[in-house]
Amino acid sequence: MIFGYNGQYGVLTDPNGLLYMRARYYNPQLKRFMNADVLDGSIADSTTLNLYTYVNGNPISFVDPFGMSADRGNNAPIKTDSTSGQSNLHYEHYKIGGLDMAPTFGPYDDDFPYDPNESATFDDYISWCKWGIMGFGSSFAWWLPDASVSYNHYRDNTGTDLWIDYKKAYNEDSVIKKYLDNEILIMMAAGSYFYNSNAGTSFEMIGDLFSVPNGDTENWQKTIGAHYAYAYGKISIDEDSNTATMKVTFTMEDMYNFNKSQVDIASGTPDDVNGRFSVLGWAKPFKSYGSFDLKVSWDISNPNDYEFVTGVFDR
Repeated sequence: MIFGYNGQYGVLTDPNGLLYMRARYYNPQLKRFMNADVLDGSIADSTTLNLYTYVNGNPISFVDPFGMSADRGNNAPIKTDSTSGQSNLHYEHYKIGGLDMAPTFGPYDDDFPYDPNESATFDDYISWCKWGIMGFGSSFAWWLPDASVSYNHYRDNTGTDLWIDYKKAYNEDSVIKKYLDNEILIMMAAGSYFYNSNAGTSFEMIGDLFSVPNGDTENWQKTIGAHYAYAYGKISIDEDSNTATMKVTFTMEDMYNFNKSQVDIASGTPDDVNGRFSVLGWAKPFKSYGSFDLKVSWDISNPNDYEFVTGVFDR
């Protein structure tokens, strides 16, 4: 592989002419990435909505060594808190800080609120019994262990929060894993940036909420579906070996409920069918939440070389 103009950021040129930027490849002939960005654009910045462009069409001011988002590289700004005079370091959606600065989840929508004036029909009773049988049967479906627990908790009508094994979701669902692994790459870049910005050899950082789309397994599609999460990192750096070690904690929260105009992924049954139960007061939506830790290490002296990422996640 050959280093080009952006070689200082670890961007490499393959023998086939494509530029390797870790998350994906860039084709300099087509002047676009070969596949779409895994990170969604923002409606607030229309230049980010084209998921195939390099640095939002502004290569003069930005670089993209990770193939995910525009960055000012070594000239990234340090934001200052004018009230305290202290440096308030930011990188992407991460900042120096602990769990006391964690973002807040919600608010959540409720398309089927309880209506005490609503009367059940004969068809409602038939539907309740039918889905009760299906819910009981799902308890024996080996491919739906978590989805079964969630659905039957909805029907038990308590509305109490339900803990989700998020690490299990990470290990079993490739979409969830891909998004969380890419978040780790951003955190590693942020950790290197904070260290090089004199944050010290031991510090914490916290990120904003980021979205994780619907998974690719039926079990996790029905358990948590598309949701939000945030990540917290605690970093220590051994300057003798140039090794950075980061403990990452992912935390998610979601509201288990049903949505108008949507359908069950497997059967195509409209959500209105199960949403009707909460309108009648027979079932109750609830918050699902989960978190897990993992550890990652990298060479702080070469922060833009992420070839070594494979196999270092502690699962």
